[in-house]
Amino acid sequence: ASLLPPPPSASALPPPPSPPPSPLPLSTTRRQRALAALDLDAVKAAVLESFAAGSPPVNVTAEQITLEDLGDSRVRVTIVQAEGGPAAEEITARAKQPTFLERMATELDVPKIDYDT
Repeated sequence: ASLLPPPPSASALPPPPSPPPSPLPLSTTRRQRALAALDLDAVKAAVLESFAAGSPPVNVTAEQITLEDLGDSRVRVTIVQAEGGPAAEEITARAKQPTFLERMATELDVPKIDYDT
């Protein structure tokens, strides 16, 4: 018995066509990341405005504020005490006040803001 090559009809099929492109192009993903960055900017602006609107105002600068997106619509706001500025206890006490949290919610156009340690 001799070995013959398989007939042409039995040859391997060509590879299937490439899948269609993803419905979300890369630029959309980049845009979503950019929007998230804008949201953090809005949070920082709301923090600054809410401290400034208090009675008496608490002077905090943008340079003192660091934000971290924790997911699930949660952001960690860290404020570093500046030399000659309000004490950390004063900043924390103000941030826990309902009027501060209500002002934040108004600034961000959300129903409610909670203070979580």
